[in-house]
Amino acid sequence: MNEEWRPIPGYEGYYEVSNIGRVRSLNRYTKSGWGTPVFHPSQMMKCRVVSNGYRHVKLTKDGRRWEPLVHRLVAEAFLPNPQNLPQVNHKDGDKSNDIVSNLEWCTHSDNQLHSRRILKRVCGLPRKRVECIDTGEVFETAHHAARAYNLNPGGVYYVCEGKNRHAGGMHFKYAN
Repeated sequence: MNEEWRPIPGYEGYYEVSNIGRVRSLNRYTKSGWGTPVFHPSQMMKCRVVSNGYRHVKLTKDGRRWEPLVHRLVAEAFLPNPQNLPQVNHKDGDKSNDIVSNLEWCTHSDNQLHSRRILKRVCGLPRKRVECIDTGEVFETAHHAARAYNLNPGGVYYVCEGKNRHAGGMHFKYAN
């Protein structure tokens, strides 16, 4: 893939982003504290991966710092968004793969469905069968047990994990 560079909106003349997910600063002059010009040569910007797995980059303009997500910069520069969708999805699920062909604009619910259906990620509480000790009923998940007794699913889960003794006066455990 040939690398193509485009300016970052709002940072034209300062930074550019490429279609393969790299960010670079551009040659420019600034003024020192004494008012003399200082030359800053173009260089590749270091991206860092934070705890959520996404790549960030530090950009500075007029003394203000901004740390945008790299995949979002790539999408804004290279992908049309005629429906004004709010989120960018990584098609392969790899949050560090910011190549434009791996990105797409989507809604929050599209992003969540992609995570569950395509990538087989389990969101929320673990899917283990739960038994109500008081009645002997067995449920497919903590959520189903909570719904049956009008309880908070997190409360049922905490009882099964041994973090609480009961939820709404009811006692639960993971079923065998």
